[in-house]
Amino acid sequence: TNGDIYNSYLNSDRGAAFNTLMRILDEKSISGVSEEKWQLVEFASLDNSFALRLGAIEELTYLIHHDRERSWLLFEKLISGHALLLETHHVREFLHWSLYKNFLRVKPFIEKMIASTKPEVQEMGAELACIAAISETALESEDALTEAVILADETIKGSNSLRRGAASVYIFNMTKGTEPHIRKLCLEKVRTLVNDEDENIRNKIIQPFFSLGYEFFFDFRNLMEDIALSEYYPVNLQFTEYLWKHGMQDPNWT
Repeated sequence: TNGDIYNSYLNSDRGAAFNTLMRILDEKSISGVSEEKWQLVEFASLDNSFALRLGAIEELTYLIHHDRERSWLLFEKLISGHALLLETHHVREFLHWSLYKNFLRVKPFIEKMIASTKPEVQEMGAELACIAAISETALESEDALTEAVILADETIKGSNSLRRGAASVYIFNMTKGTEPHIRKLCLEKVRTLVNDEDENIRNKIIQPFFSLGYEFFFDFRNLMEDIALSEYYPVNLQFTEYLWKHGMQDPNWT
């Protein structure tokens, strides 16, 4: 499992030595990266140890900011024949940072995560698919964006775990998205999940009202109406508190 592999990396002699060498090189390098670090990752890619390879992928999450192509090629070598690593949060994090102008190469790995039999892996795959679908300026082409949107739409209609992953991304970005049209898109996706059979998803939807600002009142009215009309939301403190604080912007509607 994810925790077992990473604990093996941290607690094994070779893993501890690898990590220590990386930290020493951090201190030696003015630029934050040195050729020796790349060589150590290359060395790990020739080793059969799942734990050592996972440690190397964790390092690539930082090295990718210095050389994206080299990091990606090393990742492909590290993951080759070691698909179990796709079940780890460290690989999920690396794939997240790899999406920029690189979706079509990342997509096969996301698809494998989505197809996993493990709910937590499915959820991570769905998150990555939906992040890509709302990152239109970060993808390499219109074709890449189209593929990302298709994949994300499949997750929001998929298993409980896939829908949970999609819900997490869309709920976060309906308030935190940088572009108004992205926030609007995410809001509409969230509305399709208001009456979801999964209680975890419904709890995710109501949670933002705990800290939501007044500026969202008018944009979120359709969502609030959906929640008010739904049989799945009994009297809810976050939701009613939000109306109490900000409802005077439109008293009759409130």
